[in-house]
Amino acid sequence: MSEGARVSQANGEAATGPMDRRARWRKVLDDVHTEFMVSGFVLLYMLLVLIDLVLYEDSCEVGSGEDESFGSRWSFYFNYVDMGFLVVFIMEILVRLYAYGPRYFMDCINGLDAAIIIMGSITQAMVLADFVFTSNLSFLRIVRLVRLVRLFIVMNKVQNARTAFKRTKYLKLGSPVERVMDLLNDMKTRTEEEDNEADILWIMHLIASDKLYSIDINSIGAGQDAEMAAYLTGDIGLKKHHHHGYDDDDEDGHAAHGRNSGHSDDSEHRRADSTYVQEEMSKEGTRIEEIVATPAMQPHIAGIHKWDLDVFDFADKAQGSGLVVAMHTLLQGYGLIDKFRISTHRLLTFTRRIADGYRAENPYHNSTHALDVLLNTNYFLRHAVLSDLIQPIDRLAALVASLIHDYQHPGLNNVFLQATKHDYAITYNDNSILESHHVAASWKVLLHDECNFLKGLSREQYLEIRDTIIQLVLGTDMKYHFEHYTKFKTKVQSETFKPGCAREDVKFLMSITMHTADIANPAKPMKYCLQWTELVMEEFFRQGDLEQQLGMPISPFYDRTKNNTAQCQIGFINVLVRPLYAEVTALLGEPAKSECFGALEANLKGWETHGNELFKEFAAGHVPAGISSKQRMSFREMKD
Repeated sequence: MSEGARVSQANGEAATGPMDRRARWRKVLDDVHTEFMVSGFVLLYMLLVLIDLVLYEDSCEVGSGEDESFGSRWSFYFNYVDMGFLVVFIMEILVRLYAYGPRYFMDCINGLDAAIIIMGSITQAMVLADFVFTSNLSFLRIVRLVRLVRLFIVMNKVQNARTAFKRTKYLKLGSPVERVMDLLNDMKTRTEEEDNEADILWIMHLIASDKLYSIDINSIGAGQDAEMAAYLTGDIGLKKHHHHGYDDDDEDGHAAHGRNSGHSDDSEHRRADSTYVQEEMSKEGTRIEEIVATPAMQPHIAGIHKWDLDVFDFADKAQGSGLVVAMHTLLQGYGLIDKFRISTHRLLTFTRRIADGYRAENPYHNSTHALDVLLNTNYFLRHAVLSDLIQPIDRLAALVASLIHDYQHPGLNNVFLQATKHDYAITYNDNSILESHHVAASWKVLLHDECNFLKGLSREQYLEIRDTIIQLVLGTDMKYHFEHYTKFKTKVQSETFKPGCAREDVKFLMSITMHTADIANPAKPMKYCLQWTELVMEEFFRQGDLEQQLGMPISPFYDRTKNNTAQCQIGFINVLVRPLYAEVTALLGEPAKSECFGALEANLKGWETHGNELFKEFAAGHVPAGISSKQRMSFREMKD
């Protein structure tokens, strides 16, 4: 090697050596084995301090007699042992300060820990130096008080070891993107430079945005003519990435100037406006008004936004018009009918056709389930985190998507349809078979003039709401549950869902919300949870019966001869529902956290405690032991 190369290498090592050494020390300190070693050392020290506290009274008798007590001898030797431990702890703090820099003390616990150790070292040194006042009983009490406070602080080190162990276990079980986000988050909290922290946060946002391999038309379309831009967005399928919400509406909800691209021309708008202003209420409208005005419906209308609304009684008191009543009430309540110039006649006609398309013979996937999902979605959308992000057109899209999300459901799942080569499976190429049919069949209904309540929208608004509805309904396919759950966690971790976030993120959050609303049965008050369980299990069993008739293997939990209801529900909650609800309700906050997740935990405990007896007792109208007084009242009401 030449002399110049040696000088260059030496300069490079001089420049990067300290940083490399600090990085290596950080790696050592962050290692789970190091955390366990420190925790073991701390636990040993804690045990010795506890013994010293127990022997405190005995050690206070030093000098009271000729023979030294065991306590006084223990105190003499422990003072030296204590000083040795404190020296080791001071060395640990110095090493961590070198590795992490001043940011180490940004954690209040670390700063308090260091202060207690330094104070303890000073007092212990004074004891060993045998200052005159150190034999004073009050001073000895101060020394032991410092040690006692130290016990609470050192537990933080034990907690760090537990966290490190959980992180190691998590990295083994989590998906690759979860591992990456976890590591980046650790790097972000430990970096010393603000620029590095900003860069890491940008990387986390990029990963969560799911755009690592997507091309933004805004970045490559500059300078291209309109025809080329249209080709890129149309034929190629590139999308414009909006970062500040949907901007096709002005504050009145109408299309922005110049954006009406021909979904309906001016004359059509005038006719729609005229119809909207002057139309007389149809028979359907009159019927809905009469139903809503009945005393039996008034409590349900008043509580339409509540999580514990009795959807079964709502459907019963609505006389078969539950979906129509709820949809009209919600759209009218939010002012969406006026904002988007929706024809009430067309809205009611469309909603009635959709409601009639739900098969009443299905135990579970019927219009009552659709009503439940509609109300659940509305409940989630009212939380501030969501309501601050969505536009009026988003709320309209979410409610319509909930309305149609299981339209014409045959009571059989996608796996069965694919295995039997059903027409739906052939039509949709085995991809989200039922979900694709729900959207396509519903849209065919919408395209009839008497049902097209979206007729007054501009082309941009129409395309936007259709795109959102498709995404939300397809998002209810359980095939995407874990993929979407993982993606949702990464977006929450990178603080994606804030006002001004990308349109794609708003739509994804709405999709997660509707999927959460679709699997809400275990998160309902126990009275309703068990009713839904009875219905969904019966639908499972009917498919199992059909599978047996066709000579097919019976799907897991679909065999009515095996009483696996509790096992099915416990697995469904633990594997699918509980993790999702933990994340979603944590993001939404109250009241979802207490009302939804609280009910979910109570129901899970009920299944785990009583097993199938919980289901049997409900079916018999009895109250199993261990049910809360509020839930016990629900059982009494149902029995009566």
